[in-house]
Amino acid sequence: MPRFGGAPKCHACEKSVYMAEEVKALGKVWHKTCFKCNGCGKRLESGSESEHDDKPYCKNCYGKRFGPKGIGGGATAGCLQTEEGALPSANLKIRTPLLTSLRLGAKKNVTPVRRLFMLQRS
Repeated sequence: MPRFGGAPKCHACEKSVYMAEEVKALGKVWHKTCFKCNGCGKRLESGSESEHDDKPYCKNCYGKRFGPKGIGGGATAGCLQTEEGALPSANLKIRTPLLTSLRLGAKKNVTPVRRLFMLQRS
């Protein structure tokens, strides 16, 4: 906010922002029309944005550009990558239902609780 009168400047266009058109987000002041996604250009609401390098993004564009890279997210969590590099897999053992049922001999009378105990021992 300027020291003597005037209105605060929009972070995007550097023009004065008056109360009726003001959006406060990411610790800055924006015009409603200037506060849009840096990726797709979609207008954003305060609170529905993500920030990267001091620029606003919608949740979809932020996830596509700066989120984890890889296929899926559950079974392949050990091999996902981000911009910085590979995420540690933390030595996770990934078991699929098919492999689990083959390992347990596909016993139909094994309860889910019993199956957990059997898996923990192996």
